[in-house]
Amino acid sequence: MYKLILLAGLCAVIAQLDAAPRKLVCTYQKTSSSISANLFDIMESINPHLCTHLIYTSVKPSPVKVIPSPSDNIKFQDFNKLKSSNPNLKTLLEVDLTDLNTNNIFIQGNRALFIQSVIDILMHERFDGVNIVWEFKVGVSQPSDKQSFTLLMKELKVALSTLPLTVGPQLLTASVSAVKLQIDQSYEVPRLVKLVDFLNVITFDRDRTVVPPLVGPAPFPNAEFSMQYWFSEGAPKEKLNMGIASYGFDTNPSANPSIIAKYEECARPPPPTTISVDSDETIVAKAKYIVNAEFGGAFVKSLDLDDFNGNFCGQGKYPVIGLIKSII
Repeated sequence: MYKLILLAGLCAVIAQLDAAPRKLVCTYQKTSSSISANLFDIMESINPHLCTHLIYTSVKPSPVKVIPSPSDNIKFQDFNKLKSSNPNLKTLLEVDLTDLNTNNIFIQGNRALFIQSVIDILMHERFDGVNIVWEFKVGVSQPSDKQSFTLLMKELKVALSTLPLTVGPQLLTASVSAVKLQIDQSYEVPRLVKLVDFLNVITFDRDRTVVPPLVGPAPFPNAEFSMQYWFSEGAPKEKLNMGIASYGFDTNPSANPSIIAKYEECARPPPPTTISVDSDETIVAKAKYIVNAEFGGAFVKSLDLDDFNGNFCGQGKYPVIGLIKSII
């Protein structure tokens, strides 16, 4: 009996060692000062031990090459200095191809120019990889872009794998649609998942409803469907991160701005029914769903829209992301 118990214990330990640790991928928005009600500073406000991956979002090619602004260059340096406090932290540069004329990027010669411009930034600024954002857009994209996006990611993967050893391994990830029609139009899922280290599924707003406050967590069937659909199309669960928002919307047409940080709930009277922000109970339910469904982790938007300095809600710094971290 003792040997059986010991064997069972050893099997449990081995299973835990074999299981990949869940990821907590957090975004920093370069435009945070224009949408946040609270002054955010990279070096003072970001806790480098909070998230496993930080994404600098975002830069765009113009029209083919990615050329950072002087402001970006300064922020890149501060962003990557965070790794001096946490060597295990991974930083990613996000390149957003959404709404661009894909003829500029996806044709053969331009793909090479685009990829080299990304590589130059990664090497110079010491990022740990790149996160690509793209989905098919009616009126902008071409039917062949689905295949062309795969080819771009394949060539980018090859380029990243040939960098000098002194640069270190480079991650290739993507933030992808959570809408079935757009998934079908945009991605060759079985091929794409072989190229990326993980996918961030943009489920932030899939279940937003403007309702009076609920008792208990609000359901999120659309987000659940999105995650399961990616899995059914061939994406391994461990490569799928589910989006959880630290922001909401005020749908009143006169609201300016319409996007509100979750912490703004604490700084105003009881919210009107035009405001839709995930409750703490809903955030907990989403994090538990990630764990119970055995997905790879959470994808949080964003650091600056959480109560990052603890000045508003009396729950300490980063209450939303901290809550997610405690569960996953």
